Amino acid sequence: MAVTSNNEKPCTVQAGQGFSVLYKGRYFYSKYAPDKAILQTVNALHILPGSLVLCFSPCLLYGIPDLLNKLPEDCFIIGCELNQDLYELADKQLHNQQNLVSDNRFLLLSPAETLHLAELLEESSQTQTCSLPIPPFYTFKRVLSISCSAGVTFDSNRYTVLFETIQNCISHYWKNRLTIIQFGRLYAHNLFRNLSKLPFGLSFNKLIHSIAKPILVLGAGESCEKTVMQLRALYNNNANSLHNDFFIIAADAATPALQKHGFYPDAIAAMEGQLAIEKAYIGYNGKNTIIFADMLSRTHVLDISSCTPCFFTSEYAHINFLSHLQQKHLLPTLIPPLGSIGLTAVQLALLLRKAPTIPVLISGLDFSYTVGLTHMRGAPAHTSQLLTTTKLSAIPNYRAAFGLGTFITQRTDGSTVISTKALEGYAVQFARYFTQTPALYTLESGLPLGIPQIDLTKAIVQNNESSSPLTSDIQNAPDTKLKEAVISFLIDEQNALLAIKELLMHGQNLSSTDFNAAILDLLQNREYLYLHFPDGYTINTDISFLKRIRSQIDFFLTDIHFSLSKLQSK
Repeated sequence: MAVTSNNEKPCTVQAGQGFSVLYKGRYFYSKYAPDKAILQTVNALHILPGSLVLCFSPCLLYGIPDLLNKLPEDCFIIGCELNQDLYELADKQLHNQQNLVSDNRFLLLSPAETLHLAELLEESSQTQTCSLPIPPFYTFKRVLSISCSAGVTFDSNRYTVLFETIQNCISHYWKNRLTIIQFGRLYAHNLFRNLSKLPFGLSFNKLIHSIAKPILVLGAGESCEKTVMQLRALYNNNANSLHNDFFIIAADAATPALQKHGFYPDAIAAMEGQLAIEKAYIGYNGKNTIIFADMLSRTHVLDISSCTPCFFTSEYAHINFLSHLQQKHLLPTLIPPLGSIGLTAVQLALLLRKAPTIPVLISGLDFSYTVGLTHMRGAPAHTSQLLTTTKLSAIPNYRAAFGLGTFITQRTDGSTVISTKALEGYAVQFARYFTQTPALYTLESGLPLGIPQIDLTKAIVQNNESSSPLTSDIQNAPDTKLKEAVISFLIDEQNALLAIKELLMHGQNLSSTDFNAAILDLLQNREYLYLHFPDGYTINTDISFLKRIRSQIDFFLTDIHFSLSKLQSK
């Protein structure tokens, strides 16, 4: 979005009871009572605590002082202007009103800053500091917008997009917070335990940009079953020919179904951290398969499968703890927290392919399902349904189709299917991340993903000369230096947790200033102790907060002791 400007400059003109603005042949305020409309708007507003108020095209700043007077706690006002001439006018008015300049609840943004407001807010949420004096992102629960002058009409569409973008940013932040509250401790628990396996796995960095043939990404959606049947027919159950033509990455939930058809993927994408996912690995015997395992994923799946691990990391939060691990080279390749195993598998495929022209084909990422089914037959969800079938419980899973939150929608081929807000959100997120990605195709119809659909037979004909040796067959010996570094880190972390424990138990002998400085110094790089608290987006030294931290220490000491024992015994 380009910032607009014009040689014609806006000027203030005398109106009945004050001043208006004349610009490009248009008056921005009433000729009789310039501030009346905006004051009525401000007086009618009901502003809740934790609101971010966006004042679009504030010009002469009418209504801003009144807005500040009725502003509840934890609220902030940002003046947004997309026109350089109008911004200069507003900035001049601002410097003539020292009460506004000195009020730290109001900030006027230039057009360039306005265009990057979402990034500025993201910066405040990631680092708790921002290049502009904007409060930390967790301050805000909602956003309001006010059209302060007729200057909005010059860029009405862009102001609408700006408001929706900021609204989505705040909503996304709090959705992520709810996820971290529910799973944050589990993520840290899995990460500590996976550190004991890190030196014995493949290095993901060695595999990046190494696959020189088409990559097939298979999810557990119903459409994958059709793709599998096509593969069986095309290759006459010849798995070797299939692997010569494709490098296959399967979502973990799709693996049992593929095995039942005689297909073993080259790699499995694993990011689920909970116990339930172990069903996807029980009985799997693809010994040459790599597991691309998230450092936050369940550790035990690597024990019950005979696959070679290769770790990556979903950056579930921007925290010092992960940055500290990264600085010590103990954190494998970071990828964005995409939420869905299907999206993560696609991201991994894009990182693995040698060039942007190498096709990545996806199937089974439907984000929808038909009545009676939720996944392809043979997936753990379908097998579980068969196992629990009784006279009173039919084999078709009708409950999933008519449960709370489901709705009827259409796939790209026009067929009627069932979806949920969560699944639809994954499809929207897929389109947001991958729409412009070259050589990314879908094989089957699902919810719209923003990428072209291609026939499997055409993909094979077009790319059968792209075969190359499987570069993931790299033999990986245990990394002794990495093992020593992990042991050193775990010992340091164990000592730090014991120091926090000692301080919380016997810190009463210190002054409050010394105690607070000591405890904050120890906690600043160990957000995993409190990030999952409802108020854990920032540290505080209240006694109730510290008591809750004390309750977490023994839990993580157990994980550290487990990993140390594993490493020192090998």
